[in-house]
Amino acid sequence: MKTLFLSLPYGMSARNYLRSDMFAILRSKVRLVVLTPLANDPSFRKEFHGSHVSIEMPQSDYSLFYKVFRKILDCLESYYFTQRMNIVSLDLMKKSLRRTNPWIYQIRMIFGWFFARPRFLALLHSLQLWMTRSRYYTQLFQQYSPDAIMLTHSIALQEIFLACFAKKQNVPIIVGIHSWDTLTTKTGMAGVGSKKPRCGRTFPVRFNKILVWNEILKDQLIRFYGYSPNDISISGIPQFDSYIRNGTRSRESFFARYHLDPSKKLILYAAGNPVVLPHQDEIISILLEAFDQRDIQMPSYLMIRNHPGHDTSSIQKMAQDRPDVLFDQPSIAYAALSNSSGWQNGNGDTEHFAELLFAADLVINVWSTVSLDAAIFGKPTICIAFDGQDQKPYLESVRRFYDYTHYQPLVKSGGIRLVENKTELISAINQFLKNPRLNENERKKMILEQATFLDGQSGRRMAEQVQSFLDESRSSSS
Repeated sequence: MKTLFLSLPYGMSARNYLRSDMFAILRSKVRLVVLTPLANDPSFRKEFHGSHVSIEMPQSDYSLFYKVFRKILDCLESYYFTQRMNIVSLDLMKKSLRRTNPWIYQIRMIFGWFFARPRFLALLHSLQLWMTRSRYYTQLFQQYSPDAIMLTHSIALQEIFLACFAKKQNVPIIVGIHSWDTLTTKTGMAGVGSKKPRCGRTFPVRFNKILVWNEILKDQLIRFYGYSPNDISISGIPQFDSYIRNGTRSRESFFARYHLDPSKKLILYAAGNPVVLPHQDEIISILLEAFDQRDIQMPSYLMIRNHPGHDTSSIQKMAQDRPDVLFDQPSIAYAALSNSSGWQNGNGDTEHFAELLFAADLVINVWSTVSLDAAIFGKPTICIAFDGQDQKPYLESVRRFYDYTHYQPLVKSGGIRLVENKTELISAINQFLKNPRLNENERKKMILEQATFLDGQSGRRMAEQVQSFLDESRSSSS
């Protein structure tokens, strides 16, 4: 029986892969060694440990020298990648960094100009492999003798180290690209979603097999990263499988659970990352004011789903004791955050979100994958493209994010509605509540382009692709 190391550094990884058919199928065909910070969490072990499944801790302690080295390499690689590739997202990040942190921008540009040269980068990559030494992983690899490893967040520090170690051991590396923005947004001179202007990261080594959602990501791997079509397999989006396959959801039961009047509409507002939209409280205030002044023409409830991993207590205080406003708190499994707080995501959390989307009449979000979640359920979607009461300059505004490479296909498809001020927001809400079939065809085309498959079999497809790779590796080695 083949052995596969499956790296899951974040709660999001566990949700996407362990809660899909990929895990259920692979555990019956190969021996799985799951590497996760949740290895010692009793609830996590109870749910996933079992026959053909071992759970181990990944290495998490790195020397100060290695961390500093990685920061230097990140800055040089992100500069080189940004300058070399004509990617709109990376260019916007560079311009935004120049406007908001000119000194950091100048330092990175000068540093990159002097040192980000192909030969020097190749030397640093060789040095990185030489530095990748670990007694812990040496023992783990000797204990289990993996035939391949699978990464799920390939530019996370934990997986960079693991990838380099596997490369030194000549162990093949499979990568699941977990998100649509990884290839064109996480690799720039300044990261997104963090208050600190961190450098992005590129792939640490050459991978043997890459699994992606769609043709868009496949094309990006070929154009920007130099992979051949044979290196890439399209699986679809495994976390959407449960959305498609469960047909027992009921709007009436959802409304009854919250003691809501089923004759009213339900507007879901999925809160954005506070770094992307700092004055989110002003957007909430606009919505509450519209409710109070009856600018929303149809009787409605507002459900505010907090952004995973961020404190939104200030928003909740704004709407305390209002019968027309409800709050929903996603678990850590919806965030790319460390799992130090434990495995909090029970089986019902994913289905709860699906029920919420099913029951909603309209979804509002801020530059989020929620646009895709909503499209699976055929829900009209409004995206907030203004900053609140006062509009910021473009390079500081939330508006720029909708020009990012991964989000432009949604904007161009017409499957979402961008609103750039209060008037447009209220108008769009009323239009969609009155006629939810507006842009319905555009939504269908949009989700098909992004998800590729809407058969609920993406997890199975991914398992078959991993198994096929392992079989091919066996044939080539024998």
